[in-house]
Formats: sequence, structure tokens, C-alpha cells
Amino acid sequence: NINNLLPNSYNITNRSSKRARKINFQLFGLNLFLIFAGILCELVDPQNLNVVAGILSLGGSVTTIFLGFKQFEKKWYNSRALAESIKT
Repeated sequence: NINNLLPNSYNITNRSSKRARKINFQLFGLNLFLIFAGILCELVDPQNLNVVAGILSLGGSVTTIFLGFKQFEKKWYNSRALAESIKT
């Protein structure tokens, strides 16, 4: 197994990269779901679902801000680059 031959620093950065990637994709998927669900509620029944649409859109906005603040994508790329650098 190649992981046994590499330094522990590679394994740590590799795990960090995978964790950041997973969190980034999950939050991005949640973000898309919230935004599109809000749009769909507004299109289906704007009079009765406007509060639900607003809450979903607000959730999407909060998720977008959180993604920008935490910068999981940047952590993912930097960890991946460091892991590859250690490997080579």
C-alpha cells in the first residue's frame, strides 16, 4: 500500500483535503437545493408559499456566506497541492 510508504504528513494533508472537499460539496449541494426550492415555491404558489420561499432563499444566502467565509474550496485545493508536493 502506497500510504504506508509515504510520510505521515502526506496522510494528514490527504485526509484534510478529502474532508474539506466533502464538506464543500455537501454545503454547495445544500446551497443549490435551498435556492432552487425557494424559486420553485415562488413559482408554484406565490401567494401561499411566499414565506417558505423567503425562508429557503434566506437559508441559501446564509449557506453562500458561510461557504465564502470558511473557504472550504481553498482549504481543499491547498491541502491537495501540499499532499501532492509531499508525495513527489
